[in-house]
Amino acid sequence: MQHCHLPSLITHAEQLHDLIESLQTAATIGLDTEFVRERTYYPAFCLLQIASRDRIDCVDPLAFESLSPLKAILSNPNITKIFHSARQDLEVLLHHFGVLPLNIADTQLAAAFAGHADQIGYAKLVLNICDISLPKDSTRTDWSRRPLSSEQIRYAAEDVAFLREAHEHLTEQLELRGRLSWYQEECQELLKPGLYDVRPEDAWKRLAGTQSLTHATRQRLQSLASWRETSAQQFNVPRAWIIKDEFILQIALSNVRDPQLLTPIRGLKASSQHELSASFRELVSKLPPIDQSIHANLAPHSQRDPERKRLMQGLSEIVRQIATELDIPASLLASRRDMDALLDNPEDCRVLRGWRLPIIGQPLQSAIHGLKPGDP
Repeated sequence: MQHCHLPSLITHAEQLHDLIESLQTAATIGLDTEFVRERTYYPAFCLLQIASRDRIDCVDPLAFESLSPLKAILSNPNITKIFHSARQDLEVLLHHFGVLPLNIADTQLAAAFAGHADQIGYAKLVLNICDISLPKDSTRTDWSRRPLSSEQIRYAAEDVAFLREAHEHLTEQLELRGRLSWYQEECQELLKPGLYDVRPEDAWKRLAGTQSLTHATRQRLQSLASWRETSAQQFNVPRAWIIKDEFILQIALSNVRDPQLLTPIRGLKASSQHELSASFRELVSKLPPIDQSIHANLAPHSQRDPERKRLMQGLSEIVRQIATELDIPASLLASRRDMDALLDNPEDCRVLRGWRLPIIGQPLQSAIHGLKPGDP
């Protein structure tokens, strides 16, 4: 069992070089990042924690012009990089290094396949597996502030101290259950750059309740969401600071052209604010007018279509039953979005690929044919 006693804070090139040398032959390392993004579109990278068999280090990105020497470790396929709830950490590393790590593992995913609670937190997992209670006194730390206290550094180091032990235990459990390949496949899915690179033209797909839009309304929504995504990237501010989701939907579903929906952005200089407002007014003025009666088109399928509601309830029950039998979270098998995709866009549905196809995809396909009236 690895205990976290005296983690090092890496702030100089010589220390970084020594760390990289020590990691060259490691089989597994635990990784975590600390970042802030409350006021930015892109995450601001503030700390990188690394645990190997012999040491734990906290690398301070704010002390270096570049951490590019670490790319060799991240890109080494012979080193397994273990995260807990990896997705946000991977986004931070991709933004900073320009590449995603190779050969990753995610203890939160592994835990779900091994029968633990859905999206179990790191502290709870360490308690369950290692019987160690982790402190919570720095959970609200502003990691961008310097200097970091010894308590903050120790707290950050705890986030990687038990990853290797937890992953070893979970891997054994998954091998016993015959689910290791399922888990490894899910980890590979996390290494698709498209998960982290939001193309502005696809930004509308992230808005809730858009499955039933008419073609005309979808075009309006796509234009609005694309403009917001591009603007948020350009000025590096959160999407909601540009314009809130509900206002985008309001404009898409009506002929509202109110410039007051675009509120002044904190910290954005006046010239940039003027540029943003002008481009917003130009965008809205060019949106094709629509029939006001289409407001109802934003309602979910099930609210407008009783037959679809019955079908979705049937599919959800199948997912719940199989998840119970397998002792894994239902959301890991198939989400509501997966079931909508299966009905509307099956060629792009993850339940019809990989490990999910025989486990849940084929049962759901059979159920669709059985539940739809009039089918042979």
